[in-house]
Amino acid sequence: MNAVSSAQGPFPSAGVIQDTSAGHDGLSTDDLRLIHALQVVPRAPWSRIGAVLGCDPVTAARRWARLRDGGYAWVTAYRFSRRTVLALVELSCEPGRTLEVAAELAGDAEAITIDVTAGGRDLVITVAVEGDDRLGEYLLDRLGGVRGVMSSRTHVCTTIASDARSWRLRTLSDEELAALEAVPRSHGRQRAGLSGAEFDGVLSALAADGRIRAADLAERAGIGVDRARAALNTVLAADGVVVRTEVARRYSERPVYAWFFLRAPARSTDRVLRRLGTLRDVRLLATSIGTCNIVLAMWLPGLDDVARVEAVIEQSDAEVAIVDRSLVLRTTKHLGRRLTPDGRSVGGG
Repeated sequence: MNAVSSAQGPFPSAGVIQDTSAGHDGLSTDDLRLIHALQVVPRAPWSRIGAVLGCDPVTAARRWARLRDGGYAWVTAYRFSRRTVLALVELSCEPGRTLEVAAELAGDAEAITIDVTAGGRDLVITVAVEGDDRLGEYLLDRLGGVRGVMSSRTHVCTTIASDARSWRLRTLSDEELAALEAVPRSHGRQRAGLSGAEFDGVLSALAADGRIRAADLAERAGIGVDRARAALNTVLAADGVVVRTEVARRYSERPVYAWFFLRAPARSTDRVLRRLGTLRDVRLLATSIGTCNIVLAMWLPGLDDVARVEAVIEQSDAEVAIVDRSLVLRTTKHLGRRLTPDGRSVGGG
């Protein structure tokens, strides 16, 4: 997949999408500030986080433990190699069997995110596999045999213009953000020669807890702390490895999740991507091969903002058309992690 950088900042017509700064549904403003800080620097020491947030490191660590253990927020990791193929698969299910299908697919490593939707499809599955051949195998051999699935439609992503790595809460000041951006991101000089299985084991540990310490990894893997630290440094510095802080959508400032399926002439695609990429609420913006050639996912403050975004899209370029849209009712799996019905992470991490 090719990456296209996009400018950040408000879209000219997007001012109608309002910011909110108060805590939501049980999360305090201090909680949201901590999550925002970890979105910027997921593995920063608590001393640096506390210094920016104006609290002592012990308080910051305890607050994070409560958020993590309650599933309200978590730090995870994954790897998108040069061979990774990303596809969005729309599934229509037999009446009454949507959640049953979602539950069955949740056990598939290939189905990294599962959205239960209202609209022209029942499920939107984000599939990530290594190589085109593997994609065909999964779509034809696996999804083709799932009971309860009536039909499917696949969008193979070709260019990722923007994704949720750049999505942020909006609770920290510019000065606080600048202080966090100044936190060193080096992963240490010590490296370890890892086999493929060892690399995958460390990555799995980071996926479960993106802030895992060398001492904890050493205990888990039965190795020395120095070896564990070197292994962590190696994996964290590897090409394509992403460490990311997530928040349960219902408890964020953007509880409404919508998919938009767009079509634009090939000659206009790059221009449309640049313009839509300036929307601050984007979770995914990509070109695709399928019935539509642009897919857009957003987290929004309220239901009325869905129509406002549609107006922004239509105003962005005369050649872009909204073919369809869907509202996400529930996400049962996100980036490989099972979620509760209210969107909290199952099992901590």
